[in-house]
Amino acid sequence: MINIKINGLKHSVAEDSLYNILNKLNYIQKWSAIELNGEILQQTQLKQTNVQQGDSIEVITPVGGG
Repeated sequence: MINIKINGLKHSVAEDSLYNILNKLNYIQKWSAIELNGEILQQTQLKQTNVQQGDSIEVITPVGGG
C-alpha cells in the first residue's frame, strides 16, 4: 500500500494506474480535470500513469450555476 492525497484527503491505496484508483474511489467524471503533483494531465494519460508514494492529486470538476 502507498499513501497519496486526493483533494487534500489522505488515502492508502494499492499501487495502480491513476485512472483505476480514481475510478475505484468514484472521482472519475466526464468533465473532470486531473492534476498530479501540480501538472494537469490529459485524460488519455490517466491509464498509463501510475501513482507513487506521496503523490498529490487534485480532481477539479466544473459546477454550473448563477
